This record gives sequence, C-alpha cells and structure tokens, in this order.
Amino acid sequence: MPPECLDSETEGLFTLATWRNEQNMTSFVPLKKVARKPAQDGKIIRNSYAQYFATNGAVPWQNKFYY
Repeated sequence: MPPECLDSETEGLFTLATWRNEQNMTSFVPLKKVARKPAQDGKIIRNSYAQYFATNGAVPWQNKFYY
C-alpha cells in the first residue's frame, strides 16, 4: 500500500492521507447506514479502554490532536 494512503505521524506531527482531501469521495460508495447496538459486554470493554487511555495509558501529546 502506498504510504500516502495512510495517515502518518512523525515526531508528533500528523500528516493526513491524500484520500481525506478528495472532494467527491467515491471510495466507500455505496455503503448503507446500518443501525447497530453494541452488546453490553462490548460497551464495558470499550469504556474500560477509554478510561485507561484517558488516564494511566495516556501519552503526552494525545490531547493536542482530535477529530
């Protein structure tokens, strides 16, 4: 896979993949929206990871970047 197809990070600076700049995104068409409700176990695991990465597992630069 060509490197420009993936987001990258070098010394704390993020470079977005070239596909993110496409005006008429056809790469993922046609995708249908499907309602999904995660299982309770999945919610518990997700919340455990979220708590960990927001506290003990946090990296110094993570709050500088958000989308």
